Amino acid sequence: MLKTNAKSLRFIVFVLLFCLLIASITVFCTVSSHTALADEGEQTQPAAEPNAEPQAEGYKLYIVLGIAGVLLAIVIVVVVIANKKYILAFIVGKRAQPIPPRKYLAGEELDTLPVPMRNGARFGGWYADPYLKEPFKTATMPKKDTYVFAKWKRRPRWYYKDEAQINAIKKR
Repeated sequence: MLKTNAKSLRFIVFVLLFCLLIASITVFCTVSSHTALADEGEQTQPAAEPNAEPQAEGYKLYIVLGIAGVLLAIVIVVVVIANKKYILAFIVGKRAQPIPPRKYLAGEELDTLPVPMRNGARFGGWYADPYLKEPFKTATMPKKDTYVFAKWKRRPRWYYKDEAQINAIKKR
């Protein structure tokens, strides 16, 4: 698969669209001028013989180039869409250490999900919905930006070594 950054892909698409515009204008002008010349020629030239070979039209090359330009533009658009990276964002809630989002191609295998830290609580897993009902168990990146939510479980009172730690957590 083509590996390029978004800036160069935008430049390639811009150049191809510009070339497509120039080819389209050229085809339109050429066809218009040949049609006008043919109309004038009918009035002044004698009728051609019925078995005579038709003359090659110069504008057929421009039409072929225009069609090739359109097909090339379609291929570039498909490549740009195929290289789109989707975001996997981690929502950890208040008082937790933030985790930067990751970018993946659609269908790409996900790395191991991080384990966030939070004082006074232990991590209970990643969930696909903000109500923490559906666990996030996807192994590959879906074709959309995805948000996963951290579930936190309170640590039991016996976890703390002394009352000073318990009082420090209560003050927060």
